[in-house]
Amino acid sequence: MAISTTVHALAQTATKYERMSAECTDLNQEVVTQMANGQAAAAETLVSAAITSGADRAGDTCAGIILNNMAALLSASGRMAGAERFAEQSVYPRTDIPSE
Repeated sequence: MAISTTVHALAQTATKYERMSAECTDLNQEVVTQMANGQAAAAETLVSAAITSGADRAGDTCAGIILNNMAALLSASGRMAGAERFAEQSVYPRTDIPSE
């Protein structure tokens, strides 16, 4: 529950200037749930599909917020290499960051 609350707070903070669409909010919740259940690969697949399906600024913003939330979750669980990778990718969601 603490992880979910933390990510929800992060999403609220990150969207101060850019309002999240209902679709983005739903995707974020699904990704957070998968991450909380230890399904990081499935969560990453969802975000990757969202990134490749759209070419607009709002989609990139959504992907960046979700990737940032994924980084925060991994960081909180002590998985710093994965957290760093998602944090880097959150800045430029359409750029491939090689996994380690």
